[in-house]
Amino acid sequence: STSSITLTPTTADNSFSTIQVAIGTGAFATVTSGSESASLILARGSNTITITVTSQSGLTQNYQIVVTKQSAPAAPSINLITPGNQQLSVAFAAPTNPGSSTITKYQYSINGGTDWNERTDSGTTASPIVISSLTNGTLYSVIIRAYSSAGPGDASSAVSGTPIGSVPNAVTSLSLTTGSVTDG
Repeated sequence: STSSITLTPTTADNSFSTIQVAIGTGAFATVTSGSESASLILARGSNTITITVTSQSGLTQNYQIVVTKQSAPAAPSINLITPGNQQLSVAFAAPTNPGSSTITKYQYSINGGTDWNERTDSGTTASPIVISSLTNGTLYSVIIRAYSSAGPGDASSAVSGTPIGSVPNAVTSLSLTTGSVTDG
């Protein structure tokens, strides 16, 4: 989503009016008529931009524009990681604040957020996410994030898991042979 905007205010008497622009409660910056303003950084949610035009005679006119920046989802939380053979199953809870748009997917990272991966069962936002093609016996630190039309949300806290190889079969029967012990 867009993180900043610029304005190009123009007055009819170009060089005889003073134009000032501010976002929210920020400081006003002077802009020359017909020139682009400095970048105005948008916060998530509603942003009020005020344009004040002062004529050469001292008359002032204020204009306000409200720009809404969509908010991305908050961080989901990882509840449990269940290890499997070359995989980790990551059970999670959706963010308490989904942002201003519907969550469309979840992504995961196993390298601290440097790379984000799509889940293999794309098209679902349900828990769990199964991360496969991992190396058994290797510890992985997993983070996840929700994604919407507003962009990626905040990352969850990291939770670690280690994929395990095949578990040996359980003993299904046991026989005991008695013998004699001799002393001597």
